[in-house]
Amino acid sequence: VDVIFQALTKANIENTEMVTIYYATETQAIEAEDIAQKIREEYHLEVEVVQGGQPHYDYIISLE
Repeated sequence: VDVIFQALTKANIENTEMVTIYYATETQAIEAEDIAQKIREEYHLEVEVVQGGQPHYDYIISLE
């Protein structure tokens, strides 16, 4: 989870309007929602959470 926030801090998010979190098959939706809420509070961005079903990565994060 810390890696997600480190990446967002390093990314150029000033023109970002929305973040989408795709969570893995083995990841609980509540965990992804907790991360989404922290992103909303920290960066004041719209965040969508989607069950991505990817088998290897816990999260894939998309910035739009």
